[in-house]
Amino acid sequence: MRGEEPKVHRWRNAADEREKAGALIAQLLLKDEVGLERVAIVGMRRLANSCLAEKAELAGFPVVPIGDDGTAGVPGALRYATPHRFKGLEADVVLLLDVDGSRWSLEPRNLYVAASRARLRLHVFVKEGVVVPGGG
Repeated sequence: MRGEEPKVHRWRNAADEREKAGALIAQLLLKDEVGLERVAIVGMRRLANSCLAEKAELAGFPVVPIGDDGTAGVPGALRYATPHRFKGLEADVVLLLDVDGSRWSLEPRNLYVAASRARLRLHVFVKEGVVVPGGG
């Protein structure tokens, strides 16, 4: 099965990014009825330093770092990982957060590892004004 074209979502600040990611999660899980286990959040920063640092939840679903088995380990939670931690895993839907223009977030290898984890849908959250290598 062929996936959809990646979608880029632009944000101004952490609160704006959190709000847009939350709206997308609500759409996916509550309206489109995508199963929670089919979605992964891949962030360019550790959860404690990400746009979710103040409140690790999206649309009422807690966001927790993945365990060694690649799962959230908490019923009803979204799984979160950095590209390095999520390497070798995949999900039908991936939200790639915190592409903020830092050298780490624009490193082609990190972008590739994060983006290639999506089987069907990839949503990339990029700070306004940042140009991503290879498109957008």
